[in-house]
Amino acid sequence: NPISDFQASYGIHITDLNKTIIIDIDSEKLNCKYGQKDEVDVFAKISKRGMDKLVEGSTSFQQAFMTGELTAKGNFKTLRKFDQAFLF
Repeated sequence: NPISDFQASYGIHITDLNKTIIIDIDSEKLNCKYGQKDEVDVFAKISKRGMDKLVEGSTSFQQAFMTGELTAKGNFKTLRKFDQAFLF
């Protein structure tokens, strides 16, 4: 879901695959790729199983963080916006 006037970048490291997904959001534009980025607003780590649960909609970014399934550092206001941008 587009969020007006919202810009953020997320790095999500899938630990057991040793891959990082970079998600850049700029209002209605979205860029998503595997790779690295020097600076992101939120950097998170999660297992492949945890990421699958996010995409399936059986958990949210916030729930995964609160249960310890996901660890994150960076801007926590931006962390919470992830669930608004991605309604699975």
